[in-house]
Amino acid sequence: MPVLFKPRKSTPPKVSADVTETFEKARKVLIDNSTEHGIKAASTLYNQIWSRDSFITFIGSNMLGEERLLEAAKRTLTTLGRSKTSTGMIPVNFDLSRGKPRLFFAGATDASAWYIIGLANLYHTTQDRSLLGENLDHAIDAYIWLRYQDTTGAILIDSHPAADWMDNTVIRQGKTLYNNTLFLIATKCINYLCEESGKAIDKRFSLDFETLKQRFNMLFAPDEEFMRSGHWPNIADSDKDYITNPPRGKMPFYPNFITFNHVDMHFDTLSNLLCIAAGISDKDMASSILSYIESNKVASPYPIKVLHPNMREGDKFFDKAYTDAKPKHWRNDEYCYHNGGIWPFVGGLYVISLLGRDNGAAGRELKNLAAANSIKRTAGEVGFNEWLHGLSGEALGQDGQSWSAGMYVAAYLAAKGKDPFAFLKA
Repeated sequence: MPVLFKPRKSTPPKVSADVTETFEKARKVLIDNSTEHGIKAASTLYNQIWSRDSFITFIGSNMLGEERLLEAAKRTLTTLGRSKTSTGMIPVNFDLSRGKPRLFFAGATDASAWYIIGLANLYHTTQDRSLLGENLDHAIDAYIWLRYQDTTGAILIDSHPAADWMDNTVIRQGKTLYNNTLFLIATKCINYLCEESGKAIDKRFSLDFETLKQRFNMLFAPDEEFMRSGHWPNIADSDKDYITNPPRGKMPFYPNFITFNHVDMHFDTLSNLLCIAAGISDKDMASSILSYIESNKVASPYPIKVLHPNMREGDKFFDKAYTDAKPKHWRNDEYCYHNGGIWPFVGGLYVISLLGRDNGAAGRELKNLAAANSIKRTAGEVGFNEWLHGLSGEALGQDGQSWSAGMYVAAYLAAKGKDPFAFLKA
């Protein structure tokens, strides 16, 4: 599988003292957030082992090679794996206060995919074959559960509203880019883990990665013939789907989600950057995605806003009444939370995606990301906030976030020449 992240023979980005100081602070956040049950999401409010937070954190924390962090990573896998449902779904989180897993009404499709990806990452880092026992059994069960989320026979999976990390009032459903990007990466990972262990997935559920990747690109980046026709490729059979709002011309990025009659062209920053880092996008698409970010100032004032443009009252897929009922730190007003808010963990992925293409820009954005992670609401906080306001840069989420620290570590070490996504090359 070609992975596009590849530091070229060019001048590496400059790493200033403040950038290195932030790296050391990030390392401390990760250590402080390590518990006997695994890596908890944050030093405040989120006293849980969150599936998506933890395994995104792995991308950077495992690169440090520190025994206590690697042990915390193993405990995270055990805690969440043993908490899966009878059908194999990995829970949203394990609540340390309650001592039990939480599922929530909306569920979390991404949790099962991230579990598989996190296991592959940790195994590749440690080569600890004990991970190929119980943990891999949990991962196989989770993968089979994901396969059952295909409700159209297209081999890509379907999502109902709020079934991923944007679990609030920014609604997406049907074939979502985010969950299918994770499913594609998880397919690569589960096949790698099975090859390493000698275990096998039941043939009814196993998938060839290249076949799935072809389906993914057919749906989310159809060729210009389909774009000109006003139709959208139906990947379940030979008919054409009649989309009421088909985009025209070459796709500048992967769309947010696709339903039977609608293509949502909001720019989902996290998913598009994952497509670059994981080698799903080709060079042209990767360049187009990064150009879109630059031309639309998606990384301003800090890297990086997670949705562009913002959703507004009256938009088909925005629930204004529900967002008004939420606490301030979870409200999706414009430039807040998931609706154009800045999430530093995604900013780390942006820096990684820039490396090897424009190291000068990568260096500047790494410095900018260090500044974002240093913003505090009060003097007693540690920084590494959950999210910042998309215009003012004000810290409005919770501080001491593991994934903000973990992805900063990943970006910092990537600037030093290490590959955070080396586990996808195995």
